[in-house]
Amino acid sequence: MSKKRRRYSGDFKAKVALAALKGGKTTSELATRFEVHPSRASLWKRELLDDAFDLQGKRMKKTRPRERLQGTCHPAPLSSVFAGFHP
Repeated sequence: MSKKRRRYSGDFKAKVALAALKGGKTTSELATRFEVHPSRASLWKRELLDDAFDLQGKRMKKTRPRERLQGTCHPAPLSSVFAGFHP
């Protein structure tokens, strides 16, 4: 028997991604809590950061993947980006 593929709503993905951005728990802990694979949680977090908009509704300037992976890019602290947001 084949297993049916799970589909996740945008709201659920955002909830997992925001929990990952908040910090305090490892990706594995979040994956267990939300019953998803750890790579899914990491992917949704990355997608949220890549597709983020600034406060004026303009798409934020994307960093080059190499800079993001090497840690040479220093974006604004997430606490200032999500100030006042409580999922």
